[in-house]
Amino acid sequence: MNQDNKTQVTTPQNNTNQAIGVEAHPEATVTPNATINTPPVAEAPAQPVENHQPKIQDEVIYKIKEEKGGNLIGVILFFAIMFAALYFLPTINENIGKFIPGISNNGTISNPPVSEKEEKETDKEEKEELLDLTGYVSNAVIDNLQLGNFVKDKNTGINRLAFYILNNDDDVFTFNDNTMFYIDLYENDRYLSSALVYSYKDIGPKESVDFSVVLPLETYNKANKFKLVRKNKSEYPPVTLSIQEGEYKKLSCSFNNSVVDYYFIDNYLEIINDSYSESKTAINYAQDLENYRNESTKYASIPSIDYNIIETNEGFSVKTRIDLQDINDSDLKKLAIYKYFSYHKEAKVVSFEMKALGYNCS
Repeated sequence: MNQDNKTQVTTPQNNTNQAIGVEAHPEATVTPNATINTPPVAEAPAQPVENHQPKIQDEVIYKIKEEKGGNLIGVILFFAIMFAALYFLPTINENIGKFIPGISNNGTISNPPVSEKEEKETDKEEKEELLDLTGYVSNAVIDNLQLGNFVKDKNTGINRLAFYILNNDDDVFTFNDNTMFYIDLYENDRYLSSALVYSYKDIGPKESVDFSVVLPLETYNKANKFKLVRKNKSEYPPVTLSIQEGEYKKLSCSFNNSVVDYYFIDNYLEIINDSYSESKTAINYAQDLENYRNESTKYASIPSIDYNIIETNEGFSVKTRIDLQDINDSDLKKLAIYKYFSYHKEAKVVSFEMKALGYNCS
């Protein structure tokens, strides 16, 4: 084998001395007795070792703007405005009506101002509701009842307003809490008082009955106009009970020889005490005494009612006590006396309706 001019070169395996990123010249491995004809390589001058690791160039993806510092003056101004608005809010609320039409001075929405023409029409309508009390009246109508021939009468010593009631309906008319009504009496357009129209007797179809109501003295003397109305209990004026008897507040109502005391707890009716007295000098003394004696059998049949007639040399008196908690409404209605109200009736209802019956209440 001719070994002249032949060189065997192998690549070093697992050369752990080669630095990453530094250019290295592989060393030649020579087999024994081999002749190397390669020219000698001059040694390169020593160069400083440089890091040839690839350079990473920064690239701007998004530039975040630097936040500016808060505007202190703006913040102070904002809070100053808020404070001023709160401070002057009551004044603004009181005077808002001066600047915004339809808004009242307290800040609520008010009705638009009524024109002079509309106001006159309203007054006219209200006055048209009032009927003349003097003379014959036939157009006083409520539901199918027609009232007429109003006459003031005091022949019995009691100030009364007499009239007729005609039932124009084909059905019987029955008075109850929903059908009873009032005659509101006026002096011209000034309200004087109300008279309750109520009866325990029905009015038959096409039937006409005579009726009368008791009037206070001022109303009797001054009333010249009226109208027929129904009233809701919420329309009754409130009443203050000033008389205290034990645990009860008392309302006392009187008319001629009759005094009715109503006893309330928290303005709700509990007990009724009714007293009537008559002197022997009365024209109808004997007849009245006999009538009260006949009534005693009716009262005796109802429990929880004490009914006593007391006779003296001067006359007689009748004492009636009703404990309403122990009596049924149906039994109470058998007496057919309107001044005997049911258990827990409100004080303002008792006061208003007793006055509408002609009683003075305090």
